[in-house]
Amino acid sequence: MKSLSKDMASDVVVKVKLFEGEQLPTEPLDENWGKATPVEVPLAGQILASPRHWAPSIDAVMIRALYNKDEIAFLVEWDDSTNKQEEIFRDAVSLQFPTKIPESLKKPYFAMGDSSGAVNLWNWKAHWGEGFGAVVESPETEPGTVIEMNAKGFKNIVTQPPESQNVTGKGMYQNGRWKVVMKRPLKTEDAKGDIQFEIGKLIPIAFAVWDGSNSDVAGQKSVSSWYYVSLEKAVPKTVFVYVLIAIVMGASIEMWFVARLRRFPPKLEEEQ
Repeated sequence: MKSLSKDMASDVVVKVKLFEGEQLPTEPLDENWGKATPVEVPLAGQILASPRHWAPSIDAVMIRALYNKDEIAFLVEWDDSTNKQEEIFRDAVSLQFPTKIPESLKKPYFAMGDSSGAVNLWNWKAHWGEGFGAVVESPETEPGTVIEMNAKGFKNIVTQPPESQNVTGKGMYQNGRWKVVMKRPLKTEDAKGDIQFEIGKLIPIAFAVWDGSNSDVAGQKSVSSWYYVSLEKAVPKTVFVYVLIAIVMGASIEMWFVARLRRFPPKLEEEQ
């Protein structure tokens, strides 16, 4: 399947803009997402560990992000020709972060971390509807479910306890495209298992997407390499004041020169 968002910006850094409102958007169709810069991330089938995925149907995701003084929210979108689900094979997306912001270029292994570097996973799954084993459409009114996990490799994955489940989310399928919002506080009490977001830092992020109608499950998924998110620093209001003062002063000086030239026009030398 070819992505419908090829005209989107492609970059290695997702710039997370400061949102001025009190509440971050929680709905996939909220118009405030237009304030965030979209970045397209290419995906490929996971072939590093069994079960390998040689025929992925999802080739890209588009990511936007916003934050305020308390929380951060991500909007992830991808093309999917159908939203049909089964009990086992469900449409899903996962955001992956290291549990700690790296102090150097060394990062956990991009594929689910490793023994020397744990990762924090935010996993959203579509609602599969009623009817065990039956292929059904996922209703637009069903937000799906979100689970936080930690991993140190494909065979070392642990679901966080209920008291550490801080991510909320909602998905919507519309016009052949999934749009999923996931939101979490910038800081949590689980400093060991959760990424703690800091303004101005480059924070690694990776993505995984499952297509239920393509029988994607577990390691059979489309994945990305590491990208980055960066929470942009707020511009102090004094900067705008200084700019305004500079504009006013510049205009005043210019008007003074014009008035002086009109009052005392320069005398031209008479032609010889």
